[in-house]
Amino acid sequence: SVYQKRKKDAIQFAQIDFLSILLVGSFLVGLGSSLELVPLIIKVAAINRMMEAARNLRRVTIKRENLYTAVGVIGGCLVIYLSTWSALDPPRQVSEYSLTDSTTDDDEHIVSKMYYCSGGDSDAWQFAAVAWNAVLLL
Repeated sequence: SVYQKRKKDAIQFAQIDFLSILLVGSFLVGLGSSLELVPLIIKVAAINRMMEAARNLRRVTIKRENLYTAVGVIGGCLVIYLSTWSALDPPRQVSEYSLTDSTTDDDEHIVSKMYYCSGGDSDAWQFAAVAWNAVLLL
C-alpha cells in the first residue's frame, strides 16, 4: 500500500509532481476563464463603437490587430500575475489530524491524518483573482 511505502523515493517524488499538477491546473483555470471572457468583451466593445459611429453617421475602421493586441496585453498581464502568485505564494501540502472512534488492540485511539493542498499563506491572491473574474462578468 501507499502508506507502507510512503518513505520510498517514488512516493516522495510523486508528491512533488502532484503539487506541480495542482499549480499548473490553477494557472490554467485562471488564464482559461479570462481568455474565455476577455475576447468576448473586446468584441462587444468594438461592436458598440461601430454602432455609436453609425448613429453619428461616421465611418469607423476596426483593425483586427488592435483586437488581438488588446487580448494579448490582458493575457500577458494575467500571466505575469499568475507567475508572481505562483512564485511568491505557491500551494503547499497541509496535513489535518482528526481523532477517530477506532482503537487499537492496546485501547489507544487512532488518529487520522489527511493531506490537502492549501492555496498558500495569503488569501489576498485568491480574492484578487475572484475580483478580476467578477469584473469580467459585470
